Amino acid sequence: MVSAPDTFALWIRVTGLLAAVLFLVSVGHGAVGRALAAELGAAAGGWLSLVLTFVGWIWMLLKPGR
Repeated sequence: MVSAPDTFALWIRVTGLLAAVLFLVSVGHGAVGRALAAELGAAAGGWLSLVLTFVGWIWMLLKPGR
């Protein structure tokens, strides 16, 4: 994972891991033939977590004294 190094804050690493797990759940449901609309919560949570991770990356890059 890109956000795994400890150069990023813990909350950034956790949201990145959460996004990966939620997307994995989504893909797993699709792989076994379940309708993806039935588990919309995992996909929506994955996107939200991914956006929070991106915000964290940007915040770390723009933070003064980095």
